This record gives sequence, C-alpha cells and structure tokens, in this order.
Amino acid sequence: MKGSFDNAIPKADNSDIEFIKNLSDGYPRIAVLATDNYSEGLPILKSIEDVVERVLKGCGITCIEQVRAIECLALFTELGADETLSEELDFVAQNLARQTGDEMYEYLAQAAKSFLVDYNGYFFIAKPLPIANFLGLRRLDLLRVKNILNFIENAPPRLQSSFLKRWEYFDTSKTLAKVTEILLARDGLCRSLESLNTNIGLQCLDALVHIDPISVAYTIERIFGKLSIDELQQVQSGQDYLINVLAKLVFPQNTFHIAAKLLLKLASVEKQTWGNSSTSIFIQLFQIYSSGTEVEPSERFRILDDQLNSNDERIVKICIEALQNTIQTSYRGWTGDSNKIGTQPPLKHWNPETWDELFDFIREGLQRLNKIRVRNKTFACKCEEIIALNIRDLISYESLIGDIENILQDIINDKGIWLEAIKAISNWLYYDRKKAPETLSIRVRKLYDTLMPTDLIQLALLYTKFGQMDIYDPDSIYDTNNTSNEDFEYSSKKAKEVAAKIAVNSDLTQQVIQIMVQEQLHNVYPFAYELAIKVEDPLKIFQIAVKEFEKSIENKGIQFLSGLISGIDKNGSDIVIKCIQIAQQSNRLKDQMVSIYNAVDISAERLNEIVQQLKDGSIKAPECVYFSYGRRLNSLNVKEILPLIDELYLNQEPVGIWTALKIILMYQYNRSNLDKQLAKRIKQLGEHLN
Repeated sequence: MKGSFDNAIPKADNSDIEFIKNLSDGYPRIAVLATDNYSEGLPILKSIEDVVERVLKGCGITCIEQVRAIECLALFTELGADETLSEELDFVAQNLARQTGDEMYEYLAQAAKSFLVDYNGYFFIAKPLPIANFLGLRRLDLLRVKNILNFIENAPPRLQSSFLKRWEYFDTSKTLAKVTEILLARDGLCRSLESLNTNIGLQCLDALVHIDPISVAYTIERIFGKLSIDELQQVQSGQDYLINVLAKLVFPQNTFHIAAKLLLKLASVEKQTWGNSSTSIFIQLFQIYSSGTEVEPSERFRILDDQLNSNDERIVKICIEALQNTIQTSYRGWTGDSNKIGTQPPLKHWNPETWDELFDFIREGLQRLNKIRVRNKTFACKCEEIIALNIRDLISYESLIGDIENILQDIINDKGIWLEAIKAISNWLYYDRKKAPETLSIRVRKLYDTLMPTDLIQLALLYTKFGQMDIYDPDSIYDTNNTSNEDFEYSSKKAKEVAAKIAVNSDLTQQVIQIMVQEQLHNVYPFAYELAIKVEDPLKIFQIAVKEFEKSIENKGIQFLSGLISGIDKNGSDIVIKCIQIAQQSNRLKDQMVSIYNAVDISAERLNEIVQQLKDGSIKAPECVYFSYGRRLNSLNVKEILPLIDELYLNQEPVGIWTALKIILMYQYNRSNLDKQLAKRIKQLGEHLN
C-alpha cells in the first residue's frame, strides 16, 4: 500500500499518507480512490468527510437512497440478507432506511462491487471500518431518538446484538447520548434488576458503557450494589455482559470503586473462575504489572482492607487470592480490550516506575497475608502456603530480605517449624545463589541455618515430605556440567541418616511411625526402608505401622508401609512372610496389596499368592502389570509366570488380555529368544482379541 501512495501522491508528507492509510484500513482500492483527488492536482483531502465523499463518488455511489442504505448497514456488525436471515435486512430497511427490503438489498449488492460493502451470500458488512464508523455516526445523528428506542425494543435478538456491538465506535453521537440517558433512567429499559437480568438488558449496558461510563456505573451501583452476594448469585442471564462492563469500569479512576466492589462480590459466588470471569478480573487488579486498572495501589488495597474483616469466608477467600498476585513476580498477560472505552485513547495500566514502588507494592501484600494468617485461623494455612510458594523469588530482591526474615520469624514462632520455607530457601541456595550478591548469599545461608530443626522427627519430616529432588545440600550450587546425581539424592541420603539415628530409640521409632503413617510424604520410602533395616524388631514396627494405618481416614501411609516391608525383605529374613500375612489380614490393606507385593522381591511362591489374590478380587487385573515393571519378573522362568498369564486371559477378560500382553512384552525385553510356551500364549491371546 505504501508503494501505491508513493506513486499516487509522491509529494505528500508522512502525515497525509498516515491519514489516508488509516482511513483505508488495509484496502488498497479504497486508498486509490481517496488519493485520486491529489493526483488530479487538487489539495490532499484533510478531513474524513472529504475523503468519504471522494470515495463514494469514486465508487459511483451518488444516489441519496443508496448512501442511506450503506449508512444504515454501517450501524451493524453484519446484516443478514438472504434465506433464513433475510428478515434482518427487511426490518432495518423498513424501520431505519425508509426503504423496502428489496430496494435496500439492491443498493447494497451494487455497492458490494465497489469494495465499500462485503457480501458473502448471507451477510452484508460495511467496510473499511473507519469509513463505516463515519457513515454510521452520520446516520445516527439523522435518526430520531424514538426510532432508535423502538428499534432496540422490537428488533430480533441477533439484530439487537449486531446493533449494540457497534456503539463503541459511536460514542460521540449526540443522538446516542440522549438514548443512553433514557435507557438508564429509572423508568427506562435498564431501570431495575428484573429488566437487567436478561440478555438484552445487560447487553444494553455493555453498549452504553462506551457512551456514558459514569452513568452506567451509577446505575450498576443503584441496582446491584445493594444486593447480597447470595442475591447476586441469581443474576444469570447475560452475566458475561455484566462482567465485560465491570472490566471496563474498573479501569478508570472515576468508576473504579463501584466496579471493584461488585466484581469482588460476584467472584465470591462464581463457579466458573477461568477465562473472562469476575474472579480473574478482580484478582488481576492486584498484579504488579498488567493489572487492568490505572488506579494507584493504595486505593486498590483499600478495597481489600474494607472486606478482609468480613464474616463471609467467600469474600475473604477471594481477597487472599488477590493478595497472592501482589507477591508474585510472574503475572497474567494482558489480552483484553477493557482499557478501551469508546473511541478514546486506550487507558494505561498502573505500573511501578521505580524499584521502591515495586518493593512497596510487594510489602503491602506480604503484610496483609501475614495479618490474615494471625487473625483468621481458617485461612492461616492458605496464607502460609502462598508465602512459601513465593519465598524463593522474593529473596532474590535484596531490598526485601529483611521483610522475609521478619515474616519467617513470626511464622516460626507460631508453628515451631516451617518445612515449606526451608524447601524454598534450599532451592534458592542451590539454583539462584550463583547470580546473587555475596552479601545476600551469606544472609540467606544464615537464614537457612536458623530455620533448620534439630529435633530428629522434624528432620525426618523435612527430608521425606517433599520430592526426592526438592531439598538440597545448602553448600552445593547447581552446575550444568555436573553429571553426578549426588545432589539430587541428598534428601534421600539425609533421610536414611536420620532413620538410623531414630532406629536405636524405640520411643522415637514409635512416635515417628505414628506421625508418618498419617502424613502425605513424597520421599518417605528410603526413610522407612532404612528404619526397617536398622531397628531391633522389624516385625513389631510393621505391626505398629499397620495399626496406625488402619486408624487413618486416607491411605496416606501406604508408601511408608511399602518402604518398611521392602527393608524387611532386603534383610533376608523370614519375617517378611509374616508381614505379608499381617497385611493380608488387614481390612484397610486388602485393596493395597499391589503396593505391598511391589515392595518385595517376587518369587514363584509369591507370584502364586498374587494369582490367588487376583482370583478373589483383592488385586485387580490392570494392577498386575506393575509387577513386570523394573524387570521384576526376570528372575522367574516362563513356567513360573504362566499361571499369572493364564489367569489374566482366561478369567479376567477383557482387560486381562491386554494386561497379559503387556506383562509378556516387559518380560521379553532384551531377551533374544521367545519361549515356545510363551509364543503359544501370545497366539491364544491374539485369537481372543479377534
């Protein structure tokens, strides 16, 4: 297009070219028509009205009736023209264009040949957008207010929607300003909850917010502001439109408070929190960047402060979610257009302009989370979880380390130990310390020592609660060139060391079993394994562990039991047989026998036990494939595994057949020869599948 300008108007300055380019909106033909005036030796057109008239003339559109048809089309995003949608064009022709449907169709079809109208056989669409906006605005100010109100009230729903969606481009229309005043009046279409709790009611608000956002905000406050959150739950029809309106109103300073308060109430009863929801919009207000508002942080925090003492936990929950955003260094990107109201320049998000503003914002969030933790025991754990999840990122800012230390000390004073915080700092020391200033590294290392427990059971919980690679040696630093796995085995190694110390004390052993069987511990297996090897009476501790497991509501301790029985089995004693029998006799462990057998070596005798448990339903057919993982059946010959294969495919159809095939596949891995009996079974399995 720039080449076309250079040829047509070689002496035009950049402002002239930019003006024509914006009006043509990417349509070269329109640009050529707009520049014909210049090529004829006349001055370049400086107003949109001059350009539009020149384009209309260049397209051969001079008939007043045809121009009116195009102007009316420009009032809509699209206009149904034929077949099942023909009633749309007929309705517009009769009510706005003073034409018959056939006449308007003919005018628009002719215009479609000149690039001002797009027609795909079903819809007419005015284009390009800047010219369509001008023509639509011109038509609006030639229509009576009464006609527009009647049109909104009587048009088919799809046509209403197409009309209202265009209002964002007509915010300077004096006619629409008057229409908006009438619609928002106490006796207008948007007068009450009943009238707004409809698709058309809230869709009108979504259009009116571009014409008079302040009046829309006051209307929303009058109708929705007095409702309780339970009453707001009844607002169903068109709620997406209401959320769109609030997203726009919460951006500017003068309507922020009204919109933010209602967004919070809606979020507290919202079931769908993804996408364009009131929850996502409200909590985004408290991001450091791309917050969706131009309002200063102090005013945003005031909204939270007013509600944090609420007796309604649903409100407090959303406030806490919002505060989580204040301390996160990662944030949701901005993809919406709620910073655009009408044709005014887009509003700008508030962003910190200095590091001090950034740190102050984070501190405000941290302080409030800590206060909620202290005052509201219901949400104490949630606040601690949020802080712990962000410690690693926050301590990278040396200016915030003092604040982090103070909050950690407060929480340690209340809890005695905070494992999640230790994990976060351990990760920072291992992964992030290399890039940090030495003074900060030394300070964080001391903080780690301060938080570390000395009690053996607490140490055991630290090294077993998280994944194997979540706790690191505080004096090690991540090195991409280090191919050793030693760093990633640190927590398992320390867990075994602590287990050995606990094993010599029967009281501590019993205490640690009682605690660990009730906890969700992700790396407890090596601890339990070592404990079983080092204790004086492994059968006794297994019995204690099973009794504690039977008391638990959930099956959190199954990994602990698996580690115990594995350690007992590796000790090479017959005690493991008694342990398996104890497990079989436990009502709570009947459905967990797969985990028990997976923890011990599988002999031919044990495999026969598994087959028997498969027959009586204690073990399910799909679970049997786990016994073949890790080449655990490789020590058995074919004759010894056939009873399991036969039971699976003969008596556990249809899933048993596939399980049997998977087991054979794992058994044959790295074997060069296929046993004849196994080949025969594979053939039989294939026949069963067919």
